Amino acid sequence: VFLVKFLEAKARELIAQDRGWKHLLTSSGMGPPRALELGSGCTALPGVALAMAGFQTCITDVGPVVTRVRENLEQYAASVQDQGSREAAEAIKAMSIEEFDWSDGAVLEDRKS
Repeated sequence: VFLVKFLEAKARELIAQDRGWKHLLTSSGMGPPRALELGSGCTALPGVALAMAGFQTCITDVGPVVTRVRENLEQYAASVQDQGSREAAEAIKAMSIEEFDWSDGAVLEDRKS
């Protein structure tokens, strides 16, 4: 949880600083900014940090990992809610998780369209 809180703070800090690329991290009237994490691994921490910073976040990985990621996200959400951060817990619960296997040529073909 400490790492997630650290990443959340850093993401918010970067968004608050205007170094000429702030427009890339904020919405332009088309809803919240979106992020896609490819190969999230069991922790999905970059995706979690982005979700907590206000991004509509989708994380992906292979089937067996996706199951573990779902469990971990439930635990993360419960933990941050227990610490009083209902908004962060809701952001984590709103994340979408999809199975995606880069080594499966058929899956890549289906994604082209």
